[in-house]
Amino acid sequence: MKAWFRAKDYGWGWRPASWQGWILTLLWLVANVTYAFQLGEEPSQEALRSFIVFVGVSTLVFILIAWRTGERPSWRWRGEPVRASVVWRKTAQLLIFILIAQAAGLIGIFFTADAIPTWYAELAKPSFSPPNWVFGPVWTMLYTLMGIVAFFVWEERFHKTHASRGMNWYWAQLFLNAIWSPIFFGAQNLGLALIIIGLLWLSIAKTLYEFGKVHIWLGLLLLPYLAWVSFASLLNYSLWMMN
Repeated sequence: MKAWFRAKDYGWGWRPASWQGWILTLLWLVANVTYAFQLGEEPSQEALRSFIVFVGVSTLVFILIAWRTGERPSWRWRGEPVRASVVWRKTAQLLIFILIAQAAGLIGIFFTADAIPTWYAELAKPSFSPPNWVFGPVWTMLYTLMGIVAFFVWEERFHKTHASRGMNWYWAQLFLNAIWSPIFFGAQNLGLALIIIGLLWLSIAKTLYEFGKVHIWLGLLLLPYLAWVSFASLLNYSLWMMN
C-alpha cells in the first residue's frame, strides 16, 4: 500500500504523498478554520481556550495518522543520509528564520496594543472588516510560514541562481511589513499606510515569483500571505476612504 505521507528532510514532518494524504490535510485545515470562524467577534476566554485545545488535539491526531500511514522519518538532507548534528544545526537555522519573521510582527505590537481599543475602535469600518482577535493568530501563522519558506530558499543559495535574488526581495518585503504598523497605528496615517501596503503587495508578488523559480512549492506557500495582504490592502483603502 502506498504511503499517505512522505517523510520530509531533517527527520521531522511529512508531506502528502497520495490522495488520502491530501484529503486528510484538507479536512484538518477546514476543521480548524471553521472552528475559528465560529468563535464570533468577541470570543470569551473559555471559547479561545477551547479553540486552542481543539487545534492541539486535531494536530496530534493528524500527526498520529501521518505516523501510521506514512514513511518513517530519517535523518537526511537532499535525500541523502546525514549525521544528527547536521539536522540539529539546520533546525536551529530554521528557528532563527522564523524568529526573524516574527520580529516584524512584534514591532507592530508596540503600536497596535494601545491603538486598537482606542483610535482603531472609533474608526468607521466596512462591513467585511474582521473581528480584531483574528489578526493576531493569522499574522502569527503567516510569519511562521514566511520564515520556513525563506529558510528553504536560503538553503538553495549556492544551488539555484534565483535564490539570492528572491532573498533580497524577501528582506525588502519584510522591512515594508515591519514599518506598516507604526505608520498605520502609530502615526495613524491611513494614506501613507496605503502606499506602504501597496509597495508591500508588489514586493511579496515579486518574492513569490522568484521563490517559485527556486521551487514551485516555495512560491505556492507564499500565496496565503499574498492573499491576506490583498485583503488588508482593501481594508486599508476602505478605512482611508471612510475616515
